[in-house]
Amino acid sequence: MNFLVMNNILIFWLLILSLSASAQQNAPFSLLFYNVENLFDTINSPQVRDGEFTPEGSKEWNTWRYYQKLNNLSKVIIAAGKWNPPDIIGVAEIENKKCLRDLVGKTVLSKMRYSIIHHESEDRRGIDVAMAYNPETFQVLHDTALPVRFKKQPQLRTRDILHVTGIIREWNDTIHVFMCHFPSRYGGTAQSEYKRIAAMNVLIDAISTVYDNKPHAQIVILGDFNDYPHNDAPQLLISSLSENKIIKVTDSLHEGTYVYKSVWNELDHCYISETMSQNHSYYFSIISHDFMLQEFKNGKTAPRRTYRGSYYLGGYSDHLPIMFRMQKKLK
Repeated sequence: MNFLVMNNILIFWLLILSLSASAQQNAPFSLLFYNVENLFDTINSPQVRDGEFTPEGSKEWNTWRYYQKLNNLSKVIIAAGKWNPPDIIGVAEIENKKCLRDLVGKTVLSKMRYSIIHHESEDRRGIDVAMAYNPETFQVLHDTALPVRFKKQPQLRTRDILHVTGIIREWNDTIHVFMCHFPSRYGGTAQSEYKRIAAMNVLIDAISTVYDNKPHAQIVILGDFNDYPHNDAPQLLISSLSENKIIKVTDSLHEGTYVYKSVWNELDHCYISETMSQNHSYYFSIISHDFMLQEFKNGKTAPRRTYRGSYYLGGYSDHLPIMFRMQKKLK
């Protein structure tokens, strides 16, 4: 290879590295939320109902399937961020801290050196809401798990709401992040609605406390609300905080994040405070790539999930993830 060719190759790679560094420097700050559908380890924990997700259980959950699931989820997260992996990753349906540590530490995500936040909830199935974050771009100031209780059935337990306060390092902006996974519709939508309203009231009280201390707080709310945007609990969030406006952001290109009876529905939502909207340009998207979808003979699609009943499909999740990206507005 002559000197001219070698020199051109060197210039090419220097240009690529320069563009990559520039892209990283000017990259928006991004938050992803993903209901990862039953990310359990393989160990039977007597205090929670995880028996089916063990080698001896009905799903024959084993080490190979566990790591296959981790690699599948990491593939989705990398694809969501493209050149810039998410600064914050919120997850629902994760069994414990080990599962989250394995997801960000034993897959391709390990290159990002994410830190993690996890609080063990009292959910009967042992599934929690948790968060991973890039400490180079986000400094955590405080985190807390907000328990949800039900007046009708005080003995019932569900997952907590995660509230994290931190600073976006590049802009020195303080933000409040809420990650949610509201009670399911098990037993009927109408019959279970009181549970989601109870969870929403906990979220509203926490946001109100933030506003009491800082009226112009910057807030991002992400989660699986197990409700559609027009249902009572999500509407309560909008109406109850009318003085400090909360805005729902949407993706007009996709119909939803979850399929029920062959119809796409939006169960995973994103809301931001008005101040956040005023200070930042932003973009919200439902992450959907062909490899994440299963296509049926009738031409309809659904998320490619890990199991159908007890039959192992080897997919990703029954939900699609959502991503919120923002860039500081220049004054």
